[in-house]
Amino acid sequence: MLGKAALRLFPRPARRCLRAEGQCPGEPLAQPASEDGEVLHRASLYVHWPFCKRRCTYCNFNKYISPNVDHNAMRDGLVQETETLLRDSQVKEITSVFFGGGTPSLAKPSTIASILETVAKASRLSHNVEVSLEANPTSVSTSKLAEFKKAGVTRISIGIQLTLERGTALYKQVQEKVVSMPEQDVVANMYHAARSILEKAGFHQYEVSNFAKNGAVSLHNLGYWKGMQYLGVGPGAHGRFVPRGEGKTQREARIQTLEPDNWLREVRQFGHGTRKRVQQSELDILEEMLVLGLRMNEGLAHQRWRQYSPLLGLEEALGDSPEVQRYLQEELLILDDRGLRCSWKGLAFLDSLLPTLLHQLQHSYRNSASHCF
Repeated sequence: MLGKAALRLFPRPARRCLRAEGQCPGEPLAQPASEDGEVLHRASLYVHWPFCKRRCTYCNFNKYISPNVDHNAMRDGLVQETETLLRDSQVKEITSVFFGGGTPSLAKPSTIASILETVAKASRLSHNVEVSLEANPTSVSTSKLAEFKKAGVTRISIGIQLTLERGTALYKQVQEKVVSMPEQDVVANMYHAARSILEKAGFHQYEVSNFAKNGAVSLHNLGYWKGMQYLGVGPGAHGRFVPRGEGKTQREARIQTLEPDNWLREVRQFGHGTRKRVQQSELDILEEMLVLGLRMNEGLAHQRWRQYSPLLGLEEALGDSPEVQRYLQEELLILDDRGLRCSWKGLAFLDSLLPTLLHQLQHSYRNSASHCF
């Protein structure tokens, strides 16, 4: 939040068969098995502003360089799509809002205000809700920050890119040996050094690449990592929610049209620019929970996991694997009464651990499903 320090380092993503109760694995999951239905009426909101002043060599996000942005048209499109997705999802409470990009600090504060007003009219939006805005320090003045705060923004997000992304100019420069990258052991040492420096400075690490001071964690990102619903508005935005307004009961993964002009044309015609929608299976959701949940230092709690997988616990899903047992013995992973999480050392190796964990989850899940008749 403004006035508090928050830092994001690096970028940013055997069940037993109960035939009689219809709980065999493989069936689409409508909602957490043991959570009350009220959870389905809550979601966070991501709004994508796709425009930038220039193309950064390291960035592979959906962005466009346009000197003449039609701010009124973009405001109207974002407002209309927000209204549509709130209606389709039947969400009654927005728990957090995140304006990302692109460079959303280039948007007009009045656009931010209009979207927040739209949310407040269609759902419950508490007066102290977290509203984050990504910003490039060179693209926003102190006076404009004050305008964003007046519009409803409560938190500024500033990221540091130390990751090489495919498809970027920087990636090409590295491939052509114009620019050199440090060796992996050097990168690992830099990561450990950064963590130690931040810890001594009073920053708490709550995720692989996120640190916060004075409790200013990103509640919005925590929602992603905990597998909560979120609506994605704007060109190229992603979402995960149950379209209850259409009479559906299974969660969908959605992607909005990438190109701003095409997206705006579709919003005007259909009320939204959804380009792709895929119904998520239970395994899809569990895989996402595993990948995202282990990014947090608190990891995956047994209770949370069983809300989505009541008959295939973390021990049954992962504990029988010799590779996972080795990770546990080497103290890269911790599996105890709290749940599954990475150790402080293991967080640095998460990308190397995940392929084995995902393979074991898929094997256990499908093996369990094969015993259902």
